[in-house]
Amino acid sequence: MEPRLLNTTTLTFELPLQIHQEEAASEHSSKRPYVILSHCWASNNDHEVKYDDIISGWKRQKPGFPKVEGTARQARKEGLDWIWIDTCCIDKRSSAETTEAINSMYRWYEEADRCYVYLQDVGPGSDISFRQSRWFKRGWTLQELIAPAVVEFFDSEWTHLGSKETRANEISECTGIHVEVLLDRKIKEYSIAQKMSWAADRETTKSEDRAYCLLGLFNINMVPIYGEGERAFIRLQEELIRNSDDHTIFAWSMDPTKYRLSGLLAPSHRHFKDCSSAKALNRWKGQCHMEFHPRPSRSPGTRWHLAVEVRPSP
Repeated sequence: MEPRLLNTTTLTFELPLQIHQEEAASEHSSKRPYVILSHCWASNNDHEVKYDDIISGWKRQKPGFPKVEGTARQARKEGLDWIWIDTCCIDKRSSAETTEAINSMYRWYEEADRCYVYLQDVGPGSDISFRQSRWFKRGWTLQELIAPAVVEFFDSEWTHLGSKETRANEISECTGIHVEVLLDRKIKEYSIAQKMSWAADRETTKSEDRAYCLLGLFNINMVPIYGEGERAFIRLQEELIRNSDDHTIFAWSMDPTKYRLSGLLAPSHRHFKDCSSAKALNRWKGQCHMEFHPRPSRSPGTRWHLAVEVRPSP
């Protein structure tokens, strides 16, 4: 599935989705360069410009329209004719399209010419600094930070605040993500537990999205089932076990005074918080050894220590 793009001049979908898909799939056509937006949704979702608002022409009446207009204006300045914004470029009335979009999202950010990060809580009249923005604590923005090659940050007035490259050290400090990941995007070199640790302090509005927002990071496809609650994170771990021999998935820890022990799989992404150094070694040499150096913790807890050797069948 290819992203449905919004024209930066007309703010309309120039082509129906099926025609755009056929064009993108044609060997005689090249993909259109586009800007992709990363942002935090308004606390009232109805304030955002939705797919129906673009189709009906009611987009300008929405409080969220200046964000769409600002994205288009900045893209035009840089000579780009197309933008993609999650609020309005997905027809969420279609469960099939929503499922495909969730499973394609990482690739869409990865293939974008550049990503604009709009920090609405940073700017004139705000006491919030760049690194204090709630954007750094949202679940979906993790892949939106890592996947694109070029990430540019803007405040509420669309003043440029720098890029992922120029602010890499600061971003690494406030997110726990290695600078090498931010700049080189070689996430395959990092273990399941390490990737989980990057998401441990992040939140989503819907509990299921704590799992779904990580699908692209792990290159996993899953059908979203809204209403399943925390079961979504268990399903994600089951898929990871089926598709990987990385045993750091069992390196999570928990405080038994706060949580009820629940089995071998982590109840939540939060339990991987201390796993930033959990590395899976020698995975393709007939044995699997997990090296884990937890960070000091002030509170007592239960921690898994796992060493696994896989021997070839005689």
